[in-house]
Amino acid sequence: MRNGLSPRRAGLLGAVALLAAGCGGAGDVTGTVTYQGKPVVTGSVTFYGPDKTPYLGAIDEKGNYKVVGVPSGARQVTVASPDPLPPPGAKSGKPSNPNLPEGTPEPKGTRPEGWRAIPTNYADPNASKLTFEVRGGANTIDIPLE
Repeated sequence: MRNGLSPRRAGLLGAVALLAAGCGGAGDVTGTVTYQGKPVVTGSVTFYGPDKTPYLGAIDEKGNYKVVGVPSGARQVTVASPDPLPPPGAKSGKPSNPNLPEGTPEPKGTRPEGWRAIPTNYADPNASKLTFEVRGGANTIDIPLE
């Protein structure tokens, strides 16, 4: 105890420093999704936890998204932006993907301004090659799709 800190107190301070640095835990992720440089204006972003639990967030009309409580580490990510109009001949007014998160706008008979189809592989957990590192605390991760 020459430096004035007991081993126990030094260990506690080390643990506090690690938590303050954002190591471990869960993170909240915000960012912008673009396809060929233009915002994706509707849909969802999903981060998958280590046990494949999905953590979803809606994409707004400017391409922004927020996903909360994502476990830290390298995370697989999918982006879905299905056609917001029902398929031809469909009687329901629901989007073609009923698994979109709550708050995703319902179709109004027209597509949102700026909507464009993105490749469907981005929405498939088995085909999406998107992986991002999430740290504890706040994260900003922009997702550029090509």
